[in-house]
Amino acid sequence: MTAPPEAAAERGAWDRRFWPATAVLTLVGFLGRLLYLVASGVDHESTFRQGDAFWYSSVAIATADGHAFTNPFFGVPTADHPPITVVVLTPVSWLFGSSTFAQRLAMVVVGAATIAVVAAAGRRLAGPRVGLVAAALCAASPALWVNDVLIMSETLTALAVAVVLLLGIRLAREPTMGRAVALGAVCGLAALTRAETGLYLPLLVWPTLALARDVELRHRVARIAAATAATAAVMAPWSIYNLTRFDEPVPISTNDGLTLLGANCDATYGGEILGGWVIDPCISDFWAHMDDRKTPGPDSFPPGEPCPDTSQHRPPCWDAATVSKLMRAEGLRYARHHLGDLPKVVYARNGRVWGWYRLDQAIGTGVAEGRVRWVTRLGYYAAWAMVPLSAVGAVALRRRRISLLPFGASLAIVVLVSTLFYGLARFRIPWDVAACLLSAVGIVAGVDRWAGGGVSPASAPTDDEPAGLASPTP
Repeated sequence: MTAPPEAAAERGAWDRRFWPATAVLTLVGFLGRLLYLVASGVDHESTFRQGDAFWYSSVAIATADGHAFTNPFFGVPTADHPPITVVVLTPVSWLFGSSTFAQRLAMVVVGAATIAVVAAAGRRLAGPRVGLVAAALCAASPALWVNDVLIMSETLTALAVAVVLLLGIRLAREPTMGRAVALGAVCGLAALTRAETGLYLPLLVWPTLALARDVELRHRVARIAAATAATAAVMAPWSIYNLTRFDEPVPISTNDGLTLLGANCDATYGGEILGGWVIDPCISDFWAHMDDRKTPGPDSFPPGEPCPDTSQHRPPCWDAATVSKLMRAEGLRYARHHLGDLPKVVYARNGRVWGWYRLDQAIGTGVAEGRVRWVTRLGYYAAWAMVPLSAVGAVALRRRRISLLPFGASLAIVVLVSTLFYGLARFRIPWDVAACLLSAVGIVAGVDRWAGGGVSPASAPTDDEPAGLASPTP
């Protein structure tokens, strides 16, 4: 079947408008984020009061000064979080010193770049109209731009997820070796931005290649192996570097122990903080009795040779990787001993992410990290509004036999992280990006149906000719 001249001309017109319109939407998104940066006053408050932002900012400044990935308090090696955010911010700190405004401005630029990538992914998914609507949703989504003035990993995570989705859409359409390797490498970069996004490898790349029935089995296996090797190769330098700095292996970060222990104790398995994460008493009790866990030995460090970690008062001086290992074991031990409580805890964890449980606390946590309260609340409302639109988009894509794996993987990552750890709105980033694409498909499909075009189960567009949602007319 071929499209009539009128339909072909319309598609050509949208293709010609696509990149200029994308540039305009990206500029609008940049200016909106810049305005929010200035109007919110977020830079008027010390990053020390904004959670993880202090670590990213101070470690980037120290790295620019020649002290790579050094703890800002104790001057010892640190890998509290994956490295990519610090790597991106280090040149900014080298140029502008300790200016947190410059660091935030860099995040605004990254947030604007995400809009353009989402546009490209939408165009590849279902045509230029979908790409432009997806870009508009990405530019306007408060759940995304609220993060783009913070010195945290979520902005770079959104960009990494957008690139993963773009390459995942392309891989599903044509599962070549080159595309498998490229997507595997990007999965490695994503994992070095936020660890959980590395799950795109087993949840997106592997099944996409395994289900490529037009490819011989041995070639599918080879491409899965190559993609996995590409992910490992990208992550290897950081992991090897950490072997030279810590007593225990640190593939990505030492944050897993702190996360698990803070989410698995009496305070988070019942009461007001059910399904959440707390320092006191979960973490503070561990620190208070850290020395009791050590083998018998001297009562204190030698005079003039204290442990840099001031919570330790006698030898041996455990480094961050060892402490994380012990925290991880204690958190998992608590979870195993309270399996009967897990259903209600998991319900609350996921409810905090999506806003159906203790929305007040979820918003309060966002405010504590530097987000404006009304924007944080609006982010939840926007996320809820995108659910039915995403459902319509998923149905439209399914009818066109276009793979839903990139979107299913994004949702699965959010659910897995929330279930295994705890609930925060910023853990929803993979879905928030994917929802822009699915919602755009739903909006365009709805407009076409309202206009009388309808959506029929035509085959997916090729890479050479991305088509709109309305199928060609015979």
